[in-house]
Amino acid sequence: MILIRRGDALYPAEQSDLEALRKLKIGVELRGDVKQPRNYHFHKKLFALLNLAFGYWKPESLISDVERATVDKLCQFMQSQGVSAESLTELSGAFLMHLNNHRQNIPAERSFDCFREYVTIKAGYFDTVITPSGLRRIARSISYASMDDTDFAEYYRQILNVCWQLYLHSVYQNKDQLAEQLLQFE
Repeated sequence: MILIRRGDALYPAEQSDLEALRKLKIGVELRGDVKQPRNYHFHKKLFALLNLAFGYWKPESLISDVERATVDKLCQFMQSQGVSAESLTELSGAFLMHLNNHRQNIPAERSFDCFREYVTIKAGYFDTVITPSGLRRIARSISYASMDDTDFAEYYRQILNVCWQLYLHSVYQNKDQLAEQLLQFE
């Protein structure tokens, strides 16, 4: 919950904060740690950018980058073992198309949280962990406690670059036009 000080009282910053405040019982003593947020408006601008990019993202393939890279590396290895490059290209393309077509029948929804995690990892903000299913990249937290204003500004710049390259470059003429759109959210 974000609160703004006006005189000697704290007031909710947004409608959602007001709703959260109304859930608290009146007259009950509360204790909390008060922290000045990084830059609330900049944080909102980040989520405006992410929501904008998410709106333009249309899944083109149900094959992950990791799966595609694994098939490519397997083909390179097989080629080094003497299998013809033409055969490998034809077979790997057919396999990936078969896998993609098979996945078309799996009910799945677009997820903003997964999209945000994907973009964060693409921007280079991740840790690699070992899981029972192998190595996995986990997006780093962007919580107020984990990033100061300087770190957050760099994170925003990297996210902007990823969103531009992957989703927004075909929608806006240039980054200045995109920046104008995002100024509405500051």
